[in-house]
Amino acid sequence: NDFPLPKNFFEDDAFEALSFAHSRISVQFVGEHIASKCPSLKELDLSGCFLVTDKAILVILKGCSRLKSLTLNSCRKLYDLSCEYFVSKAPCLESLNLGGCYNMTVFGITHLLQDHPNRNNFLELDFSGLYLTDKIIQLMYKNCPILSKVGIGFIAVTEQTLRATVTTLAPTLTTLRLHWCPPASVSDSFVGWLSKSAPQLSTLDITGCKNVTIYGIQPLLDSRNGGNENSGESDITPISQLTIKYTGVTKQQTELIEAGYRDIKLVK
Repeated sequence: NDFPLPKNFFEDDAFEALSFAHSRISVQFVGEHIASKCPSLKELDLSGCFLVTDKAILVILKGCSRLKSLTLNSCRKLYDLSCEYFVSKAPCLESLNLGGCYNMTVFGITHLLQDHPNRNNFLELDFSGLYLTDKIIQLMYKNCPILSKVGIGFIAVTEQTLRATVTTLAPTLTTLRLHWCPPASVSDSFVGWLSKSAPQLSTLDITGCKNVTIYGIQPLLDSRNGGNENSGESDITPISQLTIKYTGVTKQQTELIEAGYRDIKLVK
């Protein structure tokens, strides 16, 4: 809630990172405690703050012009107007999580990807759960060529666009979140293809992708975590986190993966 903070809590205006995730903070709180007292802020997490509105975003960006990372997933009172504020008021932005902000539309996201002054330097974008098309995903990887973390879960993206995304971002892509993407797009063949096509990939979320089975997972892990020194591809990054809940991988197969690849954080 908008709880009373000690009077001296924000006396030091050198805060560079703050999280109020899943709080019931209001526009008034944002103005009095964040925008006016944290001019050096670079990272802000407001995920799940369901009272945060477009007006709150404007207030924050006016007071915190150095913001580089903004996490707003599940802030469901945000609309396309916030995208205009990102473009006009957040010139240093590099990381933006809008997952679950389902009132944002193709028009707002297109404006962000086409017109943000720092779009060529974006490092992380998460649009999971937004009603976007292949065309917008293509615009994302073309206009933001050094993305390292991408989230496009719950989006009806085609396998062709997924492959083009990975291919374009291959030199920098470390995290790919594809939870509940169409089964026809994320299958065994796609996961197996990832093993060689995304050499820097270390974190993969394929929750809910029913067409992924052990026959897709096994080649990925064998090639990435099975001893790269023997394959002559030491520049390939091992998988460090794999999320396979609600896929075609059985419980018994999951246990075998855990036993065979103890260096992987397996989310099941």
